[in-house]
Amino acid sequence: MPLKKNYHMHTELCGHAVGSIIDNVNMAESLGYEALGFSEHAPLPLEAFNEVDNKRLYAYENMTLDIMEHEYIAPLKRLQEQEKDKLKIKIGLETEFLYGYLDWYKNLYSKVEYLILGVHFFYKGDKLIDTYAEINHDTMDYYAEAVEKALATGMFKVLAHPDLYLYDDIALDSKAKEVADRIIDACAKYNVLVEINCNGKGRYPRPDFYEYIKNKPVKYIIGIDSHDPKRLAGDHVEFSINLAKRLGLEVVDEV
Repeated sequence: MPLKKNYHMHTELCGHAVGSIIDNVNMAESLGYEALGFSEHAPLPLEAFNEVDNKRLYAYENMTLDIMEHEYIAPLKRLQEQEKDKLKIKIGLETEFLYGYLDWYKNLYSKVEYLILGVHFFYKGDKLIDTYAEINHDTMDYYAEAVEKALATGMFKVLAHPDLYLYDDIALDSKAKEVADRIIDACAKYNVLVEINCNGKGRYPRPDFYEYIKNKPVKYIIGIDSHDPKRLAGDHVEFSINLAKRLGLEVVDEV
């Protein structure tokens, strides 16, 4: 059974996806979607990155503020009106949270309907750590700290792919469970939805992670995290739907 609503998706504007805004709208309508939330990767304060980290973490790929305003938000607002009888469209952003740039994030939040937290990199002291390449037992506490500090701002509706810190088949051992407790307890405290992400390509969602947290007092949302309109439906989506059903997780379909 395909989803009828999805609030995590990307377009060619992020630099590592394919398909325009309208390509995604057309595909969603052809699949019978009722609601579609765009959550493009947000502009980053590039002064926070040195030249090496800019390239290492692909920060330069993200939209600029100008592109966000004129090529992302403006056309989406037009489509919200044009498509309102066929498809409910919401405008969001997926973003990191870099300490010391609270005003930057407040400005982003003021321009959209929701923010998704995706911790693809995080601080260990003053060094930026790549979640995909540098996560381990020595760094995962800092991943938890990044989640806790971001959610404490009250600006985020969803924690994307929370199990990303287990990337590359890291075992869900006692240390990893401590991190799971910290990040999911933060979601509970700040009323943030826990995402079951469909786009991990075999790395996530991690069933053992969701099995471990299933009794936490949180709600879940399935996020396709599509980077191609063709990914708005398929076996990867069914896997996450079936995982939630098997574990009896309380899944909502609104952000």
